[in-house]
Amino acid sequence: MPDGYYNIVLIPDNETAKLVVDLAYQTYSKIADGYCLEEGKVFPHITLTQFYTLDLSVVQNIANDIEKLKSIKIPEIYFTNFYAWFANIEGQKFNWIGLTNKNTPELASFQRTIHEIIVKQGLNPLTGTLENYAPHVTFARILAIKPLPVILIPDYFMTGNPVGTWRLSIGHSDKNGQFLGSL
Repeated sequence: MPDGYYNIVLIPDNETAKLVVDLAYQTYSKIADGYCLEEGKVFPHITLTQFYTLDLSVVQNIANDIEKLKSIKIPEIYFTNFYAWFANIEGQKFNWIGLTNKNTPELASFQRTIHEIIVKQGLNPLTGTLENYAPHVTFARILAIKPLPVILIPDYFMTGNPVGTWRLSIGHSDKNGQFLGSL
């Protein structure tokens, strides 16, 4: 039985996904704490919004609305920076590690549309909008007391050109936002 957490995400093509997962897993799997991309378990994604509900009819309504959007062109994704964001969660200090992507007007509009679908169902998105939320691909979460390993980001990700092709999906997540698979 799902725990009520869901993500609406952009998922990369297979080549991009493999590159992201391999980089994350090889670099962070041994020091990750509760979140690390892993082949077949935790999928690379850009969260457009996360929400919580135990009402499966609401989930189905949202999934139907998302299905209608799949014919719309997905905004291009441009990675801009490597990040290590600090967070204090219930007294535990963590660094979230990954790549940010450029907040283009097209992506902002697309994310706003997704948020409107959630709000229309009477839910509050667990993530912000582009005004206060930086879209990104998270590699891992590590305890802040552990040193960050040196990482060389492959040129593929940081050329200034669009990276891969992406598709829209809705699926289960956990409270940390790990995308666990499409519905």
